[in-house]
Amino acid sequence: MPELIVEHLTKRYPGAGRAAVDDVSFTVADGEFFTLLGPSGCGKSTTLAAIAGLEAPSGGRIAAGSLVYSDGSTFLAPEERNLGMVFQSYALWPHMTVAANLELPLKLRKLPREERDRRIDDVLGQVGLSDCRSRFPHQMSGGQQQRVALARALVYSPTLLLLDEPLSNLDAQLRQQARAWLKELQRSVGITTVYVTHDQAEALTLSDRIAVLRDGKVLQLGTPEEIYERPAIPAVADFIGRCNFLPATVLSARDGSVRLRVQATGTELSVDVRDGSHRAGDEVTLGIRTERFALPGSENALPVKLTKRLYSGSWYEYELDCGGHTLFARHTARVDPGELMLGVPRDGAYVFAGGLP
Repeated sequence: MPELIVEHLTKRYPGAGRAAVDDVSFTVADGEFFTLLGPSGCGKSTTLAAIAGLEAPSGGRIAAGSLVYSDGSTFLAPEERNLGMVFQSYALWPHMTVAANLELPLKLRKLPREERDRRIDDVLGQVGLSDCRSRFPHQMSGGQQQRVALARALVYSPTLLLLDEPLSNLDAQLRQQARAWLKELQRSVGITTVYVTHDQAEALTLSDRIAVLRDGKVLQLGTPEEIYERPAIPAVADFIGRCNFLPATVLSARDGSVRLRVQATGTELSVDVRDGSHRAGDEVTLGIRTERFALPGSENALPVKLTKRLYSGSWYEYELDCGGHTLFARHTARVDPGELMLGVPRDGAYVFAGGLP
């Protein structure tokens, strides 16, 4: 299967103040599970629609291997791109059985009856619904309907699978089960996949690589581990997981670490860094994820006042005041409200250039 290439993709709508998609570029390797992640309005679904041929780009180039989908002089209709697409709503025909829903795209491609039956049997086996050929959509659960929609997208052997938030209609427990099943299906089929979601857990669980979008631009592109452990800017750290931010000043920097003074409290902290760009006197932003605080802490710690505690089952959620800045921490230990020290692990924080985001 060919790789997908998106180069300098732009989409502008008449009268809009900014581009919905603004100079977006990425390449999806053969067999890769690639996710477009971001909040509503970031441009992820518009990008997917441009790949599918449902939106005509304002500029840029999209190609699958040597087949150009769109550029300045070419625009292939959706049916000419051999794509499989699953929408958030599943879009199953309610008056058709499962088999009839799957057979429709094969009839449109004029495949003979024997070949249609073989493909339907094969794909229903892949999604675990071999005994559901004669059911109607209303006779099936949401999870089963989702599998039928995926089966319909796969039955004609597309070169590329596009998924637009296909798990968002499932309840929380079923959604977790569906993530594992979907990833296993994608690996077994080996199809190149582009997935759109605003759900961080889905993106981290399913993806080989993630592109984080905001305001039509790609903020960072990398593996789930790179995105979570090494966010390039505060906006990425804040969207992927939950992160606290404090303004600080660099006192010294050497040997892969910096010494900081937290402006809100005057406290000095040491933090490991991966680059040597920070210099004494720089104004920076210290980022610390909620789950990485030591609570309570003794070394490399911030003075705080614990103001709220919420029980969440396997952990406690804490709200703390740090020199007028509200911090949030998550910990398995139960700590009573009051004054305490909040430990900051040297290797568990980020130092971003510039002031607060």
